[in-house]
Amino acid sequence: MLEIRRHFAHASPQERQQRIQRWSREMLQVMGIRLRIKGTPPLSPPPNTLWVCNHISWLDIFIINAMVPCRFVAKADVEGWPLVGWLCKHAGTLFIKRGDRRDMMRMNEDMTRLLQDGETLGFFPEGTTSDGTSVLPFTASLLNAVTLSEGDLRPVALRYRTEDDQPSAAATYIGETSLLQSMWQLASAKVLVAELTLLPSMNAAHVNRRELASQAHQQIRDVIERDPAT
Repeated sequence: MLEIRRHFAHASPQERQQRIQRWSREMLQVMGIRLRIKGTPPLSPPPNTLWVCNHISWLDIFIINAMVPCRFVAKADVEGWPLVGWLCKHAGTLFIKRGDRRDMMRMNEDMTRLLQDGETLGFFPEGTTSDGTSVLPFTASLLNAVTLSEGDLRPVALRYRTEDDQPSAAATYIGETSLLQSMWQLASAKVLVAELTLLPSMNAAHVNRRELASQAHQQIRDVIERDPAT
């Protein structure tokens, strides 16, 4: 942990992004997880952009950071998780208290300011993890930030697959599954492919946050709920 702290200490924002991406890719490599990207990822983090994705596992943040480094919004509970919470914190994750309206307002203000300053942010609008076979309803509250910043909303669909392109439940982190059990599931998987499908960007200026949520949800659901073998 001390080595990782040194890895990020005193780094410029650009250096920090590069190191987060490199470290995330190395983490996936060590865990035997392959990254497959459908679409053309940006060469550098696009400024004033909010990435939204369906949520399956605690791994999801690192999967997306391996593609494009961004600061994620996560529930406050994650900060206290062994190792994972520590890593998220040092990767610049923003933590929010679930169900707290005042904290939601604070987060919207923080996100708006960061987006206006040219940051790239990300969050999971389902608010919790699913089994990956469907997409839960999206909450629109935090999308207000990208509307106020007149930035871009970029949906991305995430699926975990086997080597022969079949659905995999190895990364699923739902219900009473503990972090240790989840890690064991991942370690037991022979080959796991994290597939990201990049979807069209939407400019959020003057667009109602609920409409943004609806459009992003539909785009992601079209990928997740189609024939899983395609």
